[in-house]
Amino acid sequence: MKLYNFIIAILKYPVKLLFRVKVEGKENEPDTPYIVYGNHSSYVDPVLVTVALKANPVWMGKRELMKYAFLRWIFKVTGSIPINREGLDTNALRKCLATVKEGNCLGIFPQGTRLRRIKPTPQQAHAGLAFIAAMAKATVLPVSIVTKRNQPGMFRKTRIIIHKPIPYEEYSSISKSPSKEEITEYLFSKVCEPFDSN
Repeated sequence: MKLYNFIIAILKYPVKLLFRVKVEGKENEPDTPYIVYGNHSSYVDPVLVTVALKANPVWMGKRELMKYAFLRWIFKVTGSIPINREGLDTNALRKCLATVKEGNCLGIFPQGTRLRRIKPTPQQAHAGLAFIAAMAKATVLPVSIVTKRNQPGMFRKTRIIIHKPIPYEEYSSISKSPSKEEITEYLFSKVCEPFDSN
């Protein structure tokens, strides 16, 4: 993780410059541990969110990326958690819970895959976000990546909006006995708010 911290320290300002990153709501980032989650339209999204935060999240990523040597190295250096999207990956879920309980920040893209040039909506999010958050009783931090045509690119303006954190007590009590799907949609609706106003 020390190498991860060093790499982010080196990349932070070049990435912000190249992607014209404007970070809004820095004051909303809580102390770790917490789960950060956002909309996903590009491979660069984890980097954009990470350079906007004080904490360096441990990201979840699809296991298929591990077939590339460079990405295997990235997973190793950053401590990222590969997950099998076919069925329930209990090993990956245990690692996610351990990450939060050990005092680290966990990063999740609840849409499960990149949705390029598609406006994010609450219904796109998968229930895994609520499952992990509820199991860990973790505070969650919504982050919106807002770009032209919903596709980050170099030299385009990128807004990273850090919303107010949502404590376990809030999302676990949105109804008398909320389902994981209801909680996930509630949480992801916060990420979608800036897109509704566009």
